[in-house]
Amino acid sequence: MSKVSYNKNTVYIDSMEVNFKYNILEIEEVSDKILVLLKIEPGCSELDNLYCISRDGKMLWRIEAVDENYAGKLRFPYFGISSINLKHSVVDFYGRRFFFDIETGKIVGKDIVK
Repeated sequence: MSKVSYNKNTVYIDSMEVNFKYNILEIEEVSDKILVLLKIEPGCSELDNLYCISRDGKMLWRIEAVDENYAGKLRFPYFGISSINLKHSVVDFYGRRFFFDIETGKIVGKDIVK
């Protein structure tokens, strides 16, 4: 298995580098995929800050934008990733947890984290 690490805005997969526009907040390895959550500073309009890359450095997807009818008008960048019992999710500032399909990045469910 390849060695994966990150520093600032770069993911290192063995000797390969994958660069992002923003610094990285967190990465999570899920089998042959690497989830990359970018750190978005207050005031920045960037949303949908979760990406998935392969172990050979290819961009697989960016998380689907949440529909306003589903999440409301106020949207925030995500600040946490979780993968428990094959359920993958991200959490935003309001404590809304959005479940996503690890193969496509599509949103498949939502609940509230207390």
